[in-house]
Amino acid sequence: MRSQHDPTPAGHIVPTVVAIGCMAALLAAGMGAVGLLERMDLALGRGFASINPPAASRSLPLALPWLVVVAVSFGLPLAMLNVPGFWRRLVLWLSTLVLVAGWAPVLALASREPAVSGVFIAALWCGLCSLVYASRHRMPCDPRPVRQRPHGDPSPTH
Repeated sequence: MRSQHDPTPAGHIVPTVVAIGCMAALLAAGMGAVGLLERMDLALGRGFASINPPAASRSLPLALPWLVVVAVSFGLPLAMLNVPGFWRRLVLWLSTLVLVAGWAPVLALASREPAVSGVFIAALWCGLCSLVYASRHRMPCDPRPVRQRPHGDPSPTH
């Protein structure tokens, strides 16, 4: 419900998280289906070849990166839409991107192929969508605008 003094519409968390999460997971799955994620992961693996020889690398279980994609696709927008303020949301999003990017060298050191491209794409997309949505809607966690009393109104007595 809109207020007369607040032109931004009220935001809804659950349907927005479901929509953004589904879009992010489907984007990562679509990129995986056409082979883009595999190419990106191979390029990362070649970049970390000095840390660990490619012959010693083992791949992660197939389901594990996709479970993380789903968790990030729904968890990041849920967290971002429940945090008040643009800067806090931006810090949360950028921190998630840095953490996901930091998994690649850790996986290389653990003799695993760095399969983080799908998670990074999902985090990039759902964070951007969450920022745009929250900037155009008044989220329940955001502070309400203070309603100014017209000049001449007596102050309330207690």
